[in-house]
Amino acid sequence: PCGVCQGSGLLLQDACPLCDGCSSEHSTLDICGLELNNVELCTVNAAEDEIMEITVDSGAGEPVAAPEHFPNCPVVDSPGSLSGQVYLGPGGEKIPNLGQVCTQMSLEDKRQGNFTFQAAPVRKPLLAVSGVNDKGNLVVFDGADSFIIPGKGPQIAQLRKLIQAIPGKIKLHRKNGVYHMRAWKPKPVFSRQGR
Repeated sequence: PCGVCQGSGLLLQDACPLCDGCSSEHSTLDICGLELNNVELCTVNAAEDEIMEITVDSGAGEPVAAPEHFPNCPVVDSPGSLSGQVYLGPGGEKIPNLGQVCTQMSLEDKRQGNFTFQAAPVRKPLLAVSGVNDKGNLVVFDGADSFIIPGKGPQIAQLRKLIQAIPGKIKLHRKNGVYHMRAWKPKPVFSRQGR
């Protein structure tokens, strides 16, 4: 069986992009793709072209990239640009939403991705973890290996159960598309005079 879909022929309710859905009774599907946030993937044999690193960011509320990152792609109006949406940069600076950029890129595993980024004058392209999660997928950051994991399949259900059973995990809370850890400020320590 396929190493990605484990023989189910499906990945995120679509045909598995590596075996094209031919690993099971679902082989009649003609859909080739899976969504990871704003990404639709299909298998391709891509040449080694210019590599673009996209930062997968748990602190980004939306996928954003500068128009200069995709000079051959037009910036078109988006709901955010039409409403005058402004992002706050890391230094508190206001960054306007200029529209959106749609583009295709080949990924490291030879799949083709259709990406939609909100256009803004940012230093590097950002893929929002919250958007990836909104499609039911897991994003795992680890010191050894980090991954975006398609959210369907028996292994994922087992993994989610295992995570729930782990004691001592720290819950993260989502607010406006960004994940936060809650912690309480330390209480003041009063010392006796003369010490």
